[in-house]
Amino acid sequence: MLLVAGALIALQALLRGWAALRGYFYIDDFTFIERALEHSAFDPDYLLHPYNNHVMPGSYLWVSALTALAPLGWTPVALVSTAVQALLAISCLLLLLELFGARWLILVPLTLMLFTPLNLPGFLWWAAALNQLPQQLAMVLALFFHVRYLRTGRTVHGLLGVAAVAGGLLFSEKTLLAVPLVGAVHLAYFTAGPLGRRVRDTMTQHAPVVGAYAVLCAAYLAYYVLEVPTPTREGGTGQDVVDVFGKAVFSGVLPSLLGGPWQWERIGFAGGLAAPGVIATSLSTVAVLGFIVWTSVRGRGATRAWLILLAYIGAVVALLALSRATIVGPVVGRELRYLTDIAVVAGICVGLAVIPLRPGRWPCADPLQRVAAPGTRAERTAWREQLGLPSVAEAPLVLTSVALLIISSFVSTVTYDRLWHPNPARAFVEGAKRQPAATAAVADGAVPPEVAWPLIAPYNTASRLLAPTAITFMRPGTASDRITALDHNGAPVEGGVSGVGAVGGPDAECGWRLGVQPVAVPLTADLYEGVHIVRIGYLSAAETSLQVTAGDTTGTVPVHKGLGAAYLVVRGAPHRVEVAPTAGGSSVVCSRDIRVGRPVPRSEAP
Repeated sequence: MLLVAGALIALQALLRGWAALRGYFYIDDFTFIERALEHSAFDPDYLLHPYNNHVMPGSYLWVSALTALAPLGWTPVALVSTAVQALLAISCLLLLLELFGARWLILVPLTLMLFTPLNLPGFLWWAAALNQLPQQLAMVLALFFHVRYLRTGRTVHGLLGVAAVAGGLLFSEKTLLAVPLVGAVHLAYFTAGPLGRRVRDTMTQHAPVVGAYAVLCAAYLAYYVLEVPTPTREGGTGQDVVDVFGKAVFSGVLPSLLGGPWQWERIGFAGGLAAPGVIATSLSTVAVLGFIVWTSVRGRGATRAWLILLAYIGAVVALLALSRATIVGPVVGRELRYLTDIAVVAGICVGLAVIPLRPGRWPCADPLQRVAAPGTRAERTAWREQLGLPSVAEAPLVLTSVALLIISSFVSTVTYDRLWHPNPARAFVEGAKRQPAATAAVADGAVPPEVAWPLIAPYNTASRLLAPTAITFMRPGTASDRITALDHNGAPVEGGVSGVGAVGGPDAECGWRLGVQPVAVPLTADLYEGVHIVRIGYLSAAETSLQVTAGDTTGTVPVHKGLGAAYLVVRGAPHRVEVAPTAGGSSVVCSRDIRVGRPVPRSEAP
């Protein structure tokens, strides 16, 4: 059985490693890399800086180490994530062995925990994996050490569980959910009597461990409330929770427990939302709910397991509904990376629902020890039960369930890869990394939105995103009569500007009359804070220059006789362009073409 479990772990590492290597950096990944380049790895201001309400000093150290090893190198990132995923898989196996012993039936929840696509998006996107892989590992280890503590009575094992949670909190505040999970499993399966008695017995008999968990939670919550902006947003209501719960459970969790959702709806430029379809959703709902009812009727404490799972899902969805869903809407419930940790809890609860708990220590001193089978039929039956070997009816059920779940999950993984693999950022960044240091200075500004979304500004500028490359960039205040931009393959080409234009000028023949007196030219829309390029297309009667101000930057741009264009790199959030004559300049410069935005290949400029 252990050899089969090892083969499943190896198969998961191969499948997930293949998918990871085919991916690339995406959105927040670039922010983390640039912050690692800008700060010392052990700078407290860097490590304790909240990012989107996350406190993640451990994740920052992870990013700093890999960035120092290979800046903008995706292969080391994918391999390390796969290694951590394999460590998590081994920990899941150890937990199942601790709970149930070396029984063949544990291969079913193990396969669920390893292969369900519920934890696929959160693994492939590095920004999510930085939080969620350590969080899941901390949850599994906390429960493993707590169960071992209950079996052995050694307080050190219970405190190791507390240490596991503390370690997970260095990566994700969501690790706090491990504490009620450990408490729920403890009360439901390792105490007896009415609930009140169970709680009293736990508080008195396990006071050191309970106290350690309480101190850890109180200290962390105090720091989080005082130092971190709240993740909840105004507008979250009970109806929002219901809407998100419906989408998360029926489109996400239930199909994923069977290896779904099989189909995905593209979101952004890489990745997708769970979109199983009406028939798949209905069938998976009936199948999973039927299994829950069947196991509950059979007894063995299955109802308690399902209540634990339901409570955990409710807590995750409530947090999601009161935070991200208030910005994105209920559709965020179909974004499986927000539901990643449910996969681990679901596997544990499936095991608790169908497999009897291991009553004592290992059946033999060494789980791998070869035991000679007794001779009589009764002795063989007792021997098989002692070692947890499957019965004649149990063996095909286990193997069939494992095979079907792996095949189903493989289909969902491949269909997700079709959306995740063609990431436009790969061609852009890898192409820019190949440019020599002699490349002409490139105009700085926002990169194409398919490479890095504007929402991560100012980390979406070319100079920040491509800082580890040999390319040099025009800095704010730099003026020129032509610019170089990067195309979608990261190659330098003649550039133009795509962005917000100016309102029409008052002169019917000249447009805006520049160069004689100061003029303020309004833009048709405001721009976000960041680095931008001002382009002034003109017709000039003579050689002159103009003083241009936009955002927080002022610079002098050259103007040549005749038709031409002048460019200025600026920083800020411009809503107008102010143009004034320089000392000694008084020539009339006409312009109907003033634009502020990002550098693009000239073929793509208006």
